Order: sequence, then C-alpha cells, then structure tokens
Amino acid sequence: MTSETQKNNSPAPAERSVNAASKSACGPKKVISYQLLAIIGLCSIQPYCFAQQSAQPPPALKKLGILIFPGVEVIDFTGPYEVLFQGRSKGKRIFDVVTIGLGPEMIKTSPPWGGLKITPDFSIDNAPKLDILLIPGGEIGNVDKNEKAMAWIAKTVEQAECVVSVCNGAFVLAKGGHLSRNDSVDFT
Repeated sequence: MTSETQKNNSPAPAERSVNAASKSACGPKKVISYQLLAIIGLCSIQPYCFAQQSAQPPPALKKLGILIFPGVEVIDFTGPYEVLFQGRSKGKRIFDVVTIGLGPEMIKTSPPWGGLKITPDFSIDNAPKLDILLIPGGEIGNVDKNEKAMAWIAKTVEQAECVVSVCNGAFVLAKGGHLSRNDSVDFT
C-alpha cells in the first residue's frame, strides 16, 4: 500500500476500479473478472452471471476433425487437440474433436525412429461430416501424394465452415488449390 493510501484509508486505484465494478449488475464485473483470470492463465472461464443467461438450449458441438497420418508432427496435432478439446463458451464445450486417419490402422508419428503410436477415431472412408478440418504438418508426402486423401480433403474443404493448417500442413492445402481462392496466413 502506498503512504497516500494509508493516510486516507482509501483503496489504491486498481482496487477502486475492481470494487466499483463489483457493485455493478454483472456488466463490468464480468469483464474485469475475465481479464484477471486471463492474466493468471486460466483456460476455462465460467461466467459469473448465470441469472442473465437465456434459457435457450446449448448449440450443437462443432465437429472438428484433425487429420493424422504416418509421420505427423506430434505437437502439430496434439497441441491443437488439447486446446480445442477444452474449448468452452459460457461453461459449455464448443467442439467435438476427433482424429481422422488415412486408414483405420494405427499410425506412427514423427520422428520415424521413435514416434508415438496412435489409432485414429475414424478414417477418411468413414469420417463424419466436419464443421472444421485441421491439417497438421509433418511428413506431408504421405498425404499430398495420396490421391484418395487429396480427394477427401477437397470434398471436406468444400463442406467445412473452416479449414486450418499447422506448419507445413499448409502445403497440402496449397497443392490441392485450396489457398488460391481464400485468404490465408502463414509465417516465414
């Protein structure tokens, strides 16, 4: 506490804004609470004003498919999987995250001499309709040189609301011609 605050027993400026927001009817308090929680790194935030929420049923989960293939880079699919699986809005899950393989068999991730072994939830032959497709990076030759995989990607890109790639997964989309008519962002 500063000596000025001690003299007049009033809270510091930051404390005053939080205290003032706490007295309002859920508007600013909600915003400030979100800011404070974000600063300390919490991933899932529950709104504090349940009484003001409408009684509408929750929206259906968005079906988000992550393409996995032999040599897929571990961090390129596990990072998004973990973050998106835990995605929440108003305390409710947003995504139903699934993995989709080129076939039903277990794949081995990159590096080839010691990668993880993972079995996909679906294959491109029986994958559900996706709202969102994520194509990770890795040994993408296993995808972009596979005509059946590229045809499935083309069909899925046309049907999906959103398509996302990680790292060199963007080259799969480029080879299929899916970046030429849409805005795309990459790093160099």
